[in-house]
Amino acid sequence: MRGVLSARKAALRRQCLKRRNQLSRPQRVTATQAIAHRMIQLMEWRSARCISSYLPVGSEVDPWPLIRTAWEEGKTVAVPFYDTTRQGYRLARIEDPPQLSQGPHGVLEPAPDTREPIQATAIDCALIPGVAFDVAGGRLGHGGGHFDRLLRSLVHAKRVGLAYEAQITTHPLPIGTRDVPMDVVVTERRTIRPSKREARNRWGGACGDGGEPKGSGVVSLSGPRRNSLSAGRGCARAQQSFEWGQKRSERSRAPGGGVGQGPQTPPV
Repeated sequence: MRGVLSARKAALRRQCLKRRNQLSRPQRVTATQAIAHRMIQLMEWRSARCISSYLPVGSEVDPWPLIRTAWEEGKTVAVPFYDTTRQGYRLARIEDPPQLSQGPHGVLEPAPDTREPIQATAIDCALIPGVAFDVAGGRLGHGGGHFDRLLRSLVHAKRVGLAYEAQITTHPLPIGTRDVPMDVVVTERRTIRPSKREARNRWGGACGDGGEPKGSGVVSLSGPRRNSLSAGRGCARAQQSFEWGQKRSERSRAPGGGVGQGPQTPPV
């Protein structure tokens, strides 16, 4: 079952990445400015003393305006680095000007000789990238799993997904039990806060009291649909294909069923 879920995620990921990559650089720059302006108005940002961010790759929303604002406001900023000993991502503090180097996965990270690790439990607000998001807090990542493990360690942080409006899907994303929900998703047009009902419908059967997925298997895709939302048609088509595949798989199990761009450097 997990292999089926992975294949469906991969198909959706290709479609949504294509949609995101079709945004022109001027469109991304304008959207990034609007996202940053919206983000700094949120209580999650204003009350945070220690934030974590990602360093952008390709066409991801650029968090550098927010990182610079955090420094100006006296906040501590941490970003991921890959710990080859532990075979996973950890967090380390960066200061202005940042001393960065390319990590083993081709992503910029704090340089080893200046690295000051920070415990994930110290983070108050975490800025999270993604390939796609839905209105119930679902997130689709790049599929490696490394970043998801880091997300699960942010037990005290408010998780805020940063996304272009084109990355918000009209249908619930396929979610597994190891996926971590977002508390807020911020786009250039709106701030999405999943309601308690949406959270229960989408994550209630697979999340503990702290919002962490638990158990095994696949989380049900039942949940509210907001067909009025603006979203990329490529993502929507891929999601429809996902649902068609799920229904076909169910029919095949029933009696008499059928046959079964590279890392970006920080701005100066």
